[in-house]
Amino acid sequence: MVERLCTTYRPDSTEVQGEDSWVELSYITRDEADASFKSEAALDKVLKEHVIAWNWKDSEGKPFGDPKDNLRKLFIPERHFLIEKLFHPDEEKRKNS
Repeated sequence: MVERLCTTYRPDSTEVQGEDSWVELSYITRDEADASFKSEAALDKVLKEHVIAWNWKDSEGKPFGDPKDNLRKLFIPERHFLIEKLFHPDEEKRKNS
């Protein structure tokens, strides 16, 4: 039997959320990537569908909770981080190779 490709990954998010932070993302398809360029709403939909979990906290140190309900509360650098990691998931592997 053929093993399935792992469909989720956890990039280190220290740069935007501090030490020991992480976010779990699922890979996007080419069609989803193309559709996300059409509007902010389309990009928000991709983020909502592919940010699976995180241990992120707000500026007061309180857990953000479910990503699907809290993506609109992110600071712009946090949002850009998620977008970068969704569209370029292998960059971290290349840097560490």
